[in-house]
Amino acid sequence: MLTQILGFFTAILIFIVDTFPMYPGPDVLHQGINPDPRPYVQHSGTAGYIFKEGDVELPFRLVKPENIEEGKTYPLVVYLHGSGERGKNNIAQMQRSLLRGVKKHGEPCYIIMPQVFEDKTWTSDGYDAALTRLIEYMLKLYAVDSDRIYITGISMGGAGVLDQLLRHPGKYAAAMPVCGYTDVEDLTAFAGIPMWLAHNSGDKTVFVDYSRNIYAAVKDISEAKYTEYDRAGHNAWDRFYSDPEVWNWAFSKTL
Repeated sequence: MLTQILGFFTAILIFIVDTFPMYPGPDVLHQGINPDPRPYVQHSGTAGYIFKEGDVELPFRLVKPENIEEGKTYPLVVYLHGSGERGKNNIAQMQRSLLRGVKKHGEPCYIIMPQVFEDKTWTSDGYDAALTRLIEYMLKLYAVDSDRIYITGISMGGAGVLDQLLRHPGKYAAAMPVCGYTDVEDLTAFAGIPMWLAHNSGDKTVFVDYSRNIYAAVKDISEAKYTEYDRAGHNAWDRFYSDPEVWNWAFSKTL
């Protein structure tokens, strides 16, 4: 009986190893930025870290350019997830369509994908400071072009993108809020930065008027683009991030 039990667990172990190959764990980046030690995080093939800034703990994923050339700098893409990806597992926030879109249609770049806890949003106390410090560390530790930082996000993350633009004018070279929203009354405050908004016309989760109104307010006084998909549902991001023109446009922008 014991032999059968051991054989059963051995078979499971072999299946796990074959199905989820191990990747080298990430190095310690900086004081306060430690590798995420959970094995399943490293199985995904991207480096996982946990960043602490004050009382805020911010799990995040880091994607690096495949071939880094000495003396060259690279853009940084900051991705803010939606409410459905909140948590502490450091994996739900990985936006596959964005990763595929950048790899297929973009340029070699760094990508960071942080994750807020279940009961938080991107505007909760301490999260702006944590994200700001994390980006500062990226600039310090890697060959990131400070004039080519791009920010995008979906739903709650789209709202986070818009909030970042107001808090940090002149920081981001381009912004791509997808089905985002804001409670800002003077929407002309978003002028001055290249922005590409996207939304589904039949979105019942975040109404399309949010994106329509922002675009209407800034289109004549700023470089803005807007894509509205004639479809129901909330998910506009898979189609948006798979569009080669989105990435051609984004990576052409610089401060």
